[in-house]
Amino acid sequence: MTFTINDLVKYKDLLKSAKNLIRLNFDKPSEIAFYEDGKHLVNLSDIVIAIWNGKKAKGLGGTGDIVHYAISKGKMVVHLNPLTREVLCLS
Repeated sequence: MTFTINDLVKYKDLLKSAKNLIRLNFDKPSEIAFYEDGKHLVNLSDIVIAIWNGKKAKGLGGTGDIVHYAISKGKMVVHLNPLTREVLCLS
């Protein structure tokens, strides 16, 4: 996916309008940072909606890892599979 300058402008506008901003303690992007971010979002959520192809994550912190983490925490996961167009509730 390629982002444009207009996408960046929209992102910055959305960021400015956010009521809260949560920053995790990572200096740069990494698989561990992505995984911790995903776990943090799950911990804050009542329900997780995952648009996921159902395949194993390609790296730590991928969608598959976060779905499995959410299930391990007893969260309801609504799985939207874009390949099969199935909708499943996982828990």
